[in-house]
Amino acid sequence: MDIEYNRPYKYKQMCELMNCQIMTSTNSRKAQLSQWRQYYNIEKNGTFYIIRQKYNNNEIKTLSRTDYLSMSNIPTNIFNNYGGVYLIKYDNYIYIGQTSSFRKRLYQHISKNKITSSLLQNGGKLYLLSIENNQNKRLELEKYYIQQYKEMGFTLFNQDLVKIKKKQNYSKIKVLTKDLKKIENLLKENNIGYTI
Repeated sequence: MDIEYNRPYKYKQMCELMNCQIMTSTNSRKAQLSQWRQYYNIEKNGTFYIIRQKYNNNEIKTLSRTDYLSMSNIPTNIFNNYGGVYLIKYDNYIYIGQTSSFRKRLYQHISKNKITSSLLQNGGKLYLLSIENNQNKRLELEKYYIQQYKEMGFTLFNQDLVKIKKKQNYSKIKVLTKDLKKIENLLKENNIGYTI
């Protein structure tokens, strides 16, 4: 099978093109995609992979301004000139942050943060939540949005939330399915947080 550029491929087709084994776990597939991206400019769009070009052996694989803008739904003039509060979203996974420059912060997320880089490289987008140049107001808005999205049930990847979770005590218990509703009610009555 020959590679056709700018055409969507399903995962199994990509494995055939790259002469690779089909992986079943998400992490294995992500690692495989990273390996493919060493040789090709590959865009992931939902369940499809689009091969844009093959890199030359000596070509440096840097993202262009257009690539950055495609990862954001923020209008160009705001993206280049303002700061505020933003959201990186991929499926039910999100990261909420604040910055004095959307453009600089997106670059940092792509190049320096493993979690947000993974979200963006797999089709996640950066969304504008609020334009705000005052740092104190940005920090307050960031806390507000983190709480709102947490309450909506999204999986958050914010460092503040990770630090809070590490300080809390957790216990795992096994419960029979028939007793699950009773245990849930008991935990709710005593204001004890839980996950199933």
